[in-house]
Amino acid sequence: MRLAKKSRSEPGLSGMLLAAGFIALALGPFLAARLSGLEPVGPFNELGTALGLTAAALILLQFLSAGRYESLSG
Repeated sequence: MRLAKKSRSEPGLSGMLLAAGFIALALGPFLAARLSGLEPVGPFNELGTALGLTAAALILLQFLSAGRYESLSG
């Protein structure tokens, strides 16, 4: 059984660009919450809010990058 060779010009974004974009978009809600100017309630409440917002962003990013858009996933 012969395996097909992958061409150099595969469609989609490069892995490094996808990883950098994924991290930047995942940290977006955390940075928005941090820069909102609201007084901190407590360290555990702030951590919980930041992790919850980041988890929601990761779920959305996973939905968008799960092969539904060929320009992203190739």
